[in-house]
Amino acid sequence: MKKLLVALVLCLIPALAGASTVVLTWNPNTDANLAGYKVYYANTNVQPFTGSGAVQGASGKVSVLKGTNTATLSGLDPTKPYFMAVTAYNTAGQESIYSNVVNIPILPVQITGVTSADSKGTITISWPPVATAQSYNLYWSKSTGVTITNGTKVAGVVSPYTLSNLADGTAYYFIVTGVNGVAEGFPSAEMTDTTPIAPNPVINLNCVCTPQ
Repeated sequence: MKKLLVALVLCLIPALAGASTVVLTWNPNTDANLAGYKVYYANTNVQPFTGSGAVQGASGKVSVLKGTNTATLSGLDPTKPYFMAVTAYNTAGQESIYSNVVNIPILPVQITGVTSADSKGTITISWPPVATAQSYNLYWSKSTGVTITNGTKVAGVVSPYTLSNLADGTAYYFIVTGVNGVAEGFPSAEMTDTTPIAPNPVINLNCVCTPQ
């Protein structure tokens, strides 16, 4: 059987708390007697992969039929790394060797409990630490809908972090992510705070002095 043509591309999609979903895609095999594909995974890069825990089944038990070149694994533990590969099998039950191996690193846990406090020209943002993060990134914008792609990034921040030199009476939006050296976690929920407007200064101060 011809070796499986592969260029696996994957993405991680946030799912229910405590679970992760991985979507794998690959170049289709063109063998005339192709029957389908099998997905293998494990928490270590030691073959054969004998992992378990995915909703769709244990390693090697997840299969898709000919004509489909994508597979989804859900219910994975986001606190563990995963190594994944795909094989092709034909109508006689013969199976190809593993494709290239794709590594899904541990993602930092999504940060919750972000708070803020404002004063003239500043907003101080605080968040609780997460065990899987080694550092944190802050993204901010003057428009709602801030993301890691459209926000102004401040890398390597620590909590609490103060944004300074801000305009008075202006709403600012921000998110925080955890970083563990190999991956950036899912961003926190968007938060917003508005800097206060300082009172107008007193003008035309006069003094009427009475000698003592």
